[in-house]
Amino acid sequence: MIERQSLSAEQSRLVDSTPGGTLFLQGPAGAGKTTVGRFKMIGMIEAGVDPASILILVPQRRLGEPYRQPIELNAAVVEQPEVITVAGLARRMIELFWPVVAEQAGFGQPGEPPRFLTLETAQYHLSRVVGPYLDEGYFESLSLDRYRLYRQILDNLNKAAVVGFPASEINERLSEAWVGPEEQTRIYDQAQRAALKFRAACFAANLVDFSLQYELFFKHVEVIPGFREHFSDRYHHLIVDNVEEETPQGHDFIARWLPSFESALLIADEDGGFSRFLGADPDHIEGLRKACQVTERLDSSHVMTEPVCQFSISLKTSLLGGEIQTRPTLLGDGVEVHSSDYLTDLLDWIVGEVEGLLQKGLRPSQIAIVSPFVSDALRFLLTYKLDRRAIPWVSHRPSRAIADEPFNRCLLTIAAIAHAEWKAPPSRETVAQMLMVAMDGLDLIRAGLLANTLYRIKDGAPELSSFLQLRPEMQERVGFHQGELFERLREWLERSQQHPPAHLDQFLSRLFGELLSQPGFGFHGRIDAGRAAAAMISSIQKFRAVVDPGQLSRHELGRQYYRLIEEGLLAAQYQMDEREAAGEAVQILPAFTYLTFDRKSSVQFWLDIGSPAWAERLYQPLTHPYVLSRTWDRDEKWTDEHERDVRREIAVTLTTGLIRRCREKIYLCHSAYGEQGLEQQGVLLNAIQRILTQNVDPAELTDV
Repeated sequence: MIERQSLSAEQSRLVDSTPGGTLFLQGPAGAGKTTVGRFKMIGMIEAGVDPASILILVPQRRLGEPYRQPIELNAAVVEQPEVITVAGLARRMIELFWPVVAEQAGFGQPGEPPRFLTLETAQYHLSRVVGPYLDEGYFESLSLDRYRLYRQILDNLNKAAVVGFPASEINERLSEAWVGPEEQTRIYDQAQRAALKFRAACFAANLVDFSLQYELFFKHVEVIPGFREHFSDRYHHLIVDNVEEETPQGHDFIARWLPSFESALLIADEDGGFSRFLGADPDHIEGLRKACQVTERLDSSHVMTEPVCQFSISLKTSLLGGEIQTRPTLLGDGVEVHSSDYLTDLLDWIVGEVEGLLQKGLRPSQIAIVSPFVSDALRFLLTYKLDRRAIPWVSHRPSRAIADEPFNRCLLTIAAIAHAEWKAPPSRETVAQMLMVAMDGLDLIRAGLLANTLYRIKDGAPELSSFLQLRPEMQERVGFHQGELFERLREWLERSQQHPPAHLDQFLSRLFGELLSQPGFGFHGRIDAGRAAAAMISSIQKFRAVVDPGQLSRHELGRQYYRLIEEGLLAAQYQMDEREAAGEAVQILPAFTYLTFDRKSSVQFWLDIGSPAWAERLYQPLTHPYVLSRTWDRDEKWTDEHERDVRREIAVTLTTGLIRRCREKIYLCHSAYGEQGLEQQGVLLNAIQRILTQNVDPAELTDV
C-alpha cells in the first residue's frame, strides 16, 4: 500500500481539497488517479464520515480492490464503504425490492424469489430454449460451435440492456448497418427470435440473467419511491473509478444521482475503453465531466520510465500514420526488439531472458508475457519451457472453456469413470491424458500403456482393472511407483462408488482433497491446479443453484453438467483474487485481459508482434459492439472504412494501455513464421518497422 508521504504535490493537493462538491479527475493510466481516490476515501473516514455512507462504483469487481485494502488493514474501522459494480448494486436492490416489482415486471411466479444466472447457467437455459430452433435449421450457414453462438445471443441482450434500447430492436439495428449479402439479415432475425424466446422463458421461471438484471433495476426498481428513499438515506458520498469502462446505462445512473451526493469524485483513464466489446462506452463520459463542478487532470506517470514514455509517443504516432518528429529510444534501455525465424526458438529466448532477469533480482510477479491471444499450443509450449527452469507462472484466459484446462479435463474424466450411470465413458486416449496429469512424472507413452491394458468399456460402463494383473515385464516397463499411484486411484474410485457423495461438486472436492493433491499425484503443490479445480467446483455449485432440483435427480444434474462441458460450455469468468494474482509468478495473459485486470509490470514481453490480431476485433457474426452502441448513427452503414478505423483504434488502445503499465522495459518479440507456420506482417509490426527506419541509423537496425 502506498504511504501518504509518497504522494506527489498534485496528488496531495487533490486529496486535501475541501470535501464537498463534484470533481472529475482525468489523466493517463499510471498517473496516480486511483491513489487519489483511495486516500480521499481514507481521509473522509478519518474525518468522521460514516464508511457505510460512501459508495464506490467500479466497472469490474477486481478494479475495486485498491479501495478495499486500506480498510481491511485498519482494525478500528468496523463498517466499510460499499465497493460494488452497477450490476452488483442492481442485483442487491432487485433482491431487496423483489416483492414490490416482480408482478408488475411480468414474472410468472412473483411469490417465489428470483434465480440469478451466471454466464454458464444462462447458456444452459438458453440451450434448452434454442435447441429446437437449431434442429429446424437455424444458423446452419454459420461455422460456429453452439456455445459461442449462445454467447453472442446473450451478448445482444446484454448490449440492449446496457445501452438502453428494447431487446426487440436488436435485429433491426444490426440489419440497418449491414451492407453484405441478404443471408446475414436472416441470421440476425433468427438471433432475435432466439433472444426473445429466452427472455420469455426467464420471465416464466423467475430467471434473471445479466441483461434482465439491468432492465429490472432501471425500469422498475430505480423508479419506485422506496428505492429512492433507501438509496439517498444510505449513500452520501460517491467515488466512481474507471468511469470510461462503465456502460451508458451506468453513466446515466451516475448522472441522475450525482446532485444528491454531498461529495463525488469521478475518475477516468483517457486511453481506456478496453471493455468496449462488453458494452463499455468511453465516448459517453463527456456528459459526466460537464456535470461535475470541477475538472482536474494528472499528467505525470508514476509507472513509466522516460525511454518507455518516448516509445509510447513514437508508436502511437506511427500507428496513426503521423510523422515521427523525434528519434525514439527504441534500442536502448527502454525497448528491445528480438526476432527469430520460428516461434519455438523465440520462446526459448524469452524464457532464457526471464531467467536472467530473475537472477538479477527481479521478482517473477514483475514480469508479464502478453499476446493478443494465448492459444492452447502457445500456452503449453511456453509453460513447459518455464517449468523446465523452475520458473513459477500464472495464466488466465476468461473465455477459455472449462474442459480445455488439463487439470479440469483430468477431474471430469475421473468423474465420468466413477459415474457409469452417465453412459458417457471416456475414450482410451482421454484416459491416457487423464493419467498423465493425475500422476506426477508419468509420460504419455506409459500412460497410454496403462489406458490400453487396464481400461475397458463393458456394457457401456467404464472400468479400471488392477495394475497387478499386468505381466511382470509390463509392470516394470510402467514402473512400480507409477503402478502404486494407479492402484491408489483405482481403489479410491471403488470406495467412492460404494459411498457416493450427493453431488458432482462434492465428489470433485473429495477427489482433489483426498487423492490428487497428495504427494505423488499431479495436483500436489500446484497452485494452478487448485485454482482450476476451485473454479470448476464453483461453476457446478452455481449450476445446481439455478436448476430446479425437483426436475432433475442428482445423477441427472451431474450428467447434464458433464454434457454441457463436453459441448464446450464456457467458464464464468473466474475472479482471480488480487493477492493471489500478485503472488510470485510470471504472468501469462492475453493483452486485453492484462489491461482489464489493470496489471502493472516492470518488464513486459510482447509476443508475436507480427500477428494481425493486435488490430483485429473478435469474429462475432451475430452481434456488433459498435453498431449496438449509443454513439452509432443508425442512418450509417458499417463499411470497410469503419473497419479500418476500428483496427487502428484497437491497435492504439491496446499498445498504449500496455506501455502505460510498464515500468522499465518492453521486449518486442517477433518470429518470422507464426504459430501456424505462416509469415506474418501485421499492423503493429509495420508500425515498429516504420519507427526503426524513419530516424534511426540503418547500422543500428535489428533484423525485424
